[in-house]
Amino acid sequence: MASLEDGRFDSSSLIARLRAGRDDAAFALLVMHYKAVITRTCLAILKDHGEAEDAVQEVFAKAFCKTASFRGENFEAWLVQIARNHCFNVLVRRREIPGLPPDFEQSLWQTPRQEISLKVEILLQELGKLPEGQRLCLKLHYSDGYTYTEIEGLTGYSWDMVRSHIQNGKIALEKRIEQRLAEGRVSKAGAKG
Repeated sequence: MASLEDGRFDSSSLIARLRAGRDDAAFALLVMHYKAVITRTCLAILKDHGEAEDAVQEVFAKAFCKTASFRGENFEAWLVQIARNHCFNVLVRRREIPGLPPDFEQSLWQTPRQEISLKVEILLQELGKLPEGQRLCLKLHYSDGYTYTEIEGLTGYSWDMVRSHIQNGKIALEKRIEQRLAEGRVSKAGAKG
């Protein structure tokens, strides 16, 4: 059984119980322990208490259904990743721009309004095409303000891999946006630059 009284929380026995069968009591203990972390994560990304509360419920529902896919040692990092991915998808649905490199954001404000709209549309399309590791690390670093070391702890990637994902993702995103602007293409019907 997981212990809370000795200052340590061992989720491994609860996860084993979940994997053996849908153990509601084990899941309830996991939710109790990790709810604050997931709430802070969702609130930091969504910036809205109501949406964050809804997101927390959806994250735990997803985690409950996907417990069999948990393959790591760090259950908290796995939950946080589910929360971040879920909240990132909420932002995309809201058409907000998650985590831009500071120099790219500056260039947006120095261009005509029509070009800004085109860049935003292209950015949203191309961001979704990046590999998950790059997309996640870019968001954690630029949008949420996490350091490489903190991202390493949250994702399980090595420090060098975090740095690589951020650098390669930023370069790929900038190149894709520049290429799309040069070609004057946006995938929405009738939208041409």
